[in-house]
Amino acid sequence: MSGPLASQLARLALLIARRLGPAAAAALIAATRAWLSDPDNETQRARLVSMLRTLSRQAGGQAGEAAQRMAGQIESRRRNLRTWRRELAALRDEVADHSAGPVRAAAFDAYLRHIDVGPALVAAARNPTDVRRRVMVALTREAAALSGTPFGPHERDEAIRAIEAARAGCYEGPSPN
Repeated sequence: MSGPLASQLARLALLIARRLGPAAAAALIAATRAWLSDPDNETQRARLVSMLRTLSRQAGGQAGEAAQRMAGQIESRRRNLRTWRRELAALRDEVADHSAGPVRAAAFDAYLRHIDVGPALVAAARNPTDVRRRVMVALTREAAALSGTPFGPHERDEAIRAIEAARAGCYEGPSPN
């Protein structure tokens, strides 16, 4: 773990270890590493936020307050639709900027993974109907933008499949209870 947020989470793990024991601290560190290894992973972010809120209730006192603050900070890092669309276009352009090879392949893989963030935005939304509509529009525009992008036929087909899978994913997710 590195960076200021990771340092804060490591200090919090020490407080949690003192209040709740080493197993609770180890679980927090594992959840932190899982999220920091892929900060765009909404599932890992949500898991870490949930764990911090649970630890906050269990630990109480200074450790509880610190855990609650960290949960709020991490929750605020939730990706928003405007940023996602902008990053999606930038990644598409980045793929096009590279000639065939491992750098282009890595950029293309990042682009495909980023397409899949759309359904996570819907699932995490307070108003999923509105966000779903906006994500669907963005995915339709992204599919249209592929026609003018210098992708190879295999890349274009794979990107279209990823867009279609993301569209379907916008209708999947947790069922309301």
